This record gives sequence, C-alpha cells and structure tokens, in this order.
Amino acid sequence: MMRRFKLMLMALSLLLLTQGQGQEGAQSNSSATGVVTGVVLTYEGKPASHYVVEIEGASPTSTNRKRALTSDEGAFTAEGLKYGDYAIASYLEGIDSRYSGGLSSFYDPNPVRIQLTESGPTKEITIHLGPPNRILSGTVTSSADGSPFDATIQIEYPNEPRRFIRFGPRPDGVYRVLIPAQTKLVMKTTAPGYIADSRLLGPIAEDSDPEVDIKLNPAAPN
Repeated sequence: MMRRFKLMLMALSLLLLTQGQGQEGAQSNSSATGVVTGVVLTYEGKPASHYVVEIEGASPTSTNRKRALTSDEGAFTAEGLKYGDYAIASYLEGIDSRYSGGLSSFYDPNPVRIQLTESGPTKEITIHLGPPNRILSGTVTSSADGSPFDATIQIEYPNEPRRFIRFGPRPDGVYRVLIPAQTKLVMKTTAPGYIADSRLLGPIAEDSDPEVDIKLNPAAPN
C-alpha cells in the first residue's frame, strides 16, 4: 500500500513538473520580441534626420504601435516588437512639416510592410520618402455676406473615394491642410443651409502651395 502511494506521488510530481515546463516555454514564446532597424531617406536621397518612424501592428499578435526617432544619419532602431505583421511610415513633426503624421492611405497607399517571426525576428529596411506634400489653404465663407460658418471639407481621389481626408475650417473660416503633389483630387465642401461645392484640384506642382477660397451660396428656403 505504501509503495503504491509513493508511486502515485512520484507520478503526480512528474506531471506537475512537465506542466510547469510547458507553461514556462509558452510564456517564453509569448514574451519573445523582434527588432526593426533601418534608415529613412528624403525625396532627394539624403538622410532624413530627426524624423518619426511609425510602426503599426497589422495582425492580432503584433504590438499595437511603436515609434522611433531617426538619428542625424537617418538611422533608427525599434525593439520589443512582438512577432507579427507591421506597416511602417515616416514623417516629420511640426507645423512646417510636409509629411503627415501616422499611416494614412490618402498620403501613402503603399507603406513599407514587414513580418517578424521566430525564425526571422529582425528586419532591416530603407524608407524612401515621396515628394513633399503641398499646403492647401484658403477660407470658407458665405457668398451672401462673407461670413464664416461651420462646414465640412472632404478631399478625395476621383476614382478612389475611399481614400480621403475630412476636416473643417477654423471658426474664422480659414483652413490649412497637406495634400499630395502631382495628383488630381476632388474637393467637396458642404454645410447645412448651403448649396454644396465640388471642384477638381491639381495636379499640384511640386513647388506650388495653392490657395482656394470657397464661397457657398445659401440654399433656397423650402
């Protein structure tokens, strides 16, 4: 009887040890991370110093989001990324920046994409920035008395309406936004009580910052 009890105790201990090792292995895999290194180059091919590199997870297992800053030589390193798929873009912060922050299909439909795995935990990439965006600015006012009002402006690609940005002017009617260079766009402006305005923009030259003042006509009363 005593021998059978000892055998059962030994079997139970062995089972607990095996489970513990399995859990430890699983925990080790879940905490395993990868690294992305690379360099960001300007449109002219020069190092893009002090640019933000945005790394956004594109799969359930990925790290949600991570940011890195480039050096004077345009180099960057992002560590601690969980295995999975990622989309990567770069931009310069600040009011005078010509590159929009984050990942947006309106500005860049084809960001750099990578996959980090257990067999390939490191990636080295080069990000080539496209031509600097142009600054579109102007005002939205009433054609009746020149007063500003709340309006919605949407700028989209003619054949790709899902690629758009939407924003509104400031309380004084002034707006300012980045738009891609050398591209045809459609600009739509709407507001309650006014007739909508739709117009074609571009292609915008690489050295041009267009100004477009919009005057909406009041709609006829019902």
